Amino acid sequence: MRITDLPAYKRISQKFETGEFEQGTVNRMPIYSYEGEMQGTLTPGHYVDAISYGKIRFADIPSQYLTRDFFVHALSSVHKDVLACVKSHLGSQFDREFFKEHIATKQYALYFEENCFEYMPLDYIDEEMISCAMLEAVSRRYVERRGDFEDWFYSVAKRKPEVLTQDFWTLGARLFAAKRNGKNRFLEITPKEYQTAEYYFAMCLENSTPVMEDFPKEILTTKFLVCLINDNVRNISSFTEEALEKEILFKDLQTNMTSVVKFWQAAILNEGYVIREIELNDERVAYFLTHYDKDSLEYRIAFKDLYKGYLKQKQQAAIEKPQRNDEQLVAGLTLAIAMSSGIDEGVDTANSYVRNRANRMSKLPIRYSGFIPGKFSKKYDEEEYLCEIYKKLGIEIIQESDSYYYEVKLPQNLEIEYSESSGRYLLKNDDKVLLEYLDLSPFYDRSVHVVQINCSLDK
Repeated sequence: MRITDLPAYKRISQKFETGEFEQGTVNRMPIYSYEGEMQGTLTPGHYVDAISYGKIRFADIPSQYLTRDFFVHALSSVHKDVLACVKSHLGSQFDREFFKEHIATKQYALYFEENCFEYMPLDYIDEEMISCAMLEAVSRRYVERRGDFEDWFYSVAKRKPEVLTQDFWTLGARLFAAKRNGKNRFLEITPKEYQTAEYYFAMCLENSTPVMEDFPKEILTTKFLVCLINDNVRNISSFTEEALEKEILFKDLQTNMTSVVKFWQAAILNEGYVIREIELNDERVAYFLTHYDKDSLEYRIAFKDLYKGYLKQKQQAAIEKPQRNDEQLVAGLTLAIAMSSGIDEGVDTANSYVRNRANRMSKLPIRYSGFIPGKFSKKYDEEEYLCEIYKKLGIEIIQESDSYYYEVKLPQNLEIEYSESSGRYLLKNDDKVLLEYLDLSPFYDRSVHVVQINCSLDK
């Protein structure tokens, strides 16, 4: 549901449409660049630029340029001298209409702890002024994509909470609520009488933080959760684990069959891309892979990177287990041979082993950017197919060396060499090139990937 479709938004905006409320007028005074000791005609717009970029002190601006238009544009908590001047002349020069114009013109009117609602006279803060700010916050966030603009709301809640109606709290839940570092600040300051089902529903819309964790259990009915999914399947990002595991009846529109599934399963069946919004576990990984092949867009765009990260986390414990290093192997090998054949032969054999092992250790790319034969494309993605090729060639993958390369052990018959003519690295068996890879390595945009495989997984 778009924010402009919320009943709370419609009720607020309707008061402007009927003429009950009037929005502030956007001040379109031109702002010109101020460059040093400028000659010729100066305007208040030059001094707005000068004060904004610290080119001149507020005290040095001639009084004739300190117009209403100047203050509409220059007023900000960042410019303490400008702010102090406005505070000292509230009501006379800076009346109610000034603040409506300031809100409509400057985004910083609603930003920061010392936003304009923090210091404007209390009699200015009423339903109309809050409605102007609320619609401006919606416009800035969803039209211009410039942020949440929530500081002003907390100032109103602190200074004059009695003017905040149910519609303001509901729309605020949609705009400002988030659970970060274990706290949902907006929910904490909302009076209990305004925490309605509509309020909680609005809070879950397009919210990627776990806000639902703090909802009363009586709110989290199956009907409530179904309505969220029906509104937008991606609303599942706000679901708790308990809600995700709840079961519902799901009707497959393609087969017309009805089955009992969990909410997370219904979401995946509805839209595979939603897997990005759900925490993975073994059951969810297996379920996704059952319904989306590895050549599907859902797998490639939404799931693949998450899946690789999930597998890497699972393997991390095994990687971190103590393993026998070369020094331990050499010491053991030396001792064993020395006991049977003498110390000199033992040392020579062990050194030979280390040299041979070092000669076979190398690195090969993790990524493959080439073609996967059709018979393998649903079973393997590019990186998995490449690993299978390595395995068939007898290459042992030790671990990931970094985000570009595996550390590998090559069999005796394979060598890596660099081709000056092609700019590629070649994995060869005698004169036969088995695969080719590139390492294009500008420090800011490195690319390492196999581009050509000249062998097959077929027997």
